[in-house]
Amino acid sequence: DGIPFGRDARGREIVIPTRGSHCLFGGQTGSGKSVGMSHVLHAAATAPDAQLWAVDLKEGVEIAAWKHLAHAQATTGPECLAMLEMLDRIRVERLREMSDAGSRDWVVSPEKPRIILTVDELAEMDKASQDVLRSLTRLGRAAGISVFAAIQKPTVEVVDSQIRSSFQSAVAFGVRSKNESNIILGDGMASEGFDASKLSAPGECWVVGWGDGPKHVKAY
Repeated sequence: DGIPFGRDARGREIVIPTRGSHCLFGGQTGSGKSVGMSHVLHAAATAPDAQLWAVDLKEGVEIAAWKHLAHAQATTGPECLAMLEMLDRIRVERLREMSDAGSRDWVVSPEKPRIILTVDELAEMDKASQDVLRSLTRLGRAAGISVFAAIQKPTVEVVDSQIRSSFQSAVAFGVRSKNESNIILGDGMASEGFDASKLSAPGECWVVGWGDGPKHVKAY
């Protein structure tokens, strides 16, 4: 049913969707990004119809509290590539099963769970892993695979236009510049008033990609 995440400026609860959506998280050190990602980890690890697959290239510190509940985890470059390739094979198998059944969407259940892939830190992935991740973000949604990736210092070299367009939603905590804000939220968003470089309080963020436009949010 989605991930309870925080409240907007009107006090309404913000729930991040998992069905048919990938989400990009960004924010500098101390902005609250890691706490925000922990809501994703918690939901994926405890939901009866989900599996948590976690990549943590910060030596595993971000998933330490959840690793005993994760279906799969990777903390090194080689482990990351092997896990992503395995997940891509599952994607292919699921799409074939759907084709045989004449279905366009993976019907999620405890027996056929949604796979939540979390990635922290996106910039630490090597090119081979990034290429597989692109495949998963392009083709994994219909197969019941949702990607939540986090980056501390967003650059166009890592989050290029191709991979950014694969993330339907985004959460930007405080960043260093308008350019970094636009990389996360989308080109031109800062000039329209949605500028994460002006955020100052930990947990304060802009969220875009679902509902009725960008929202100013305080994460739980």
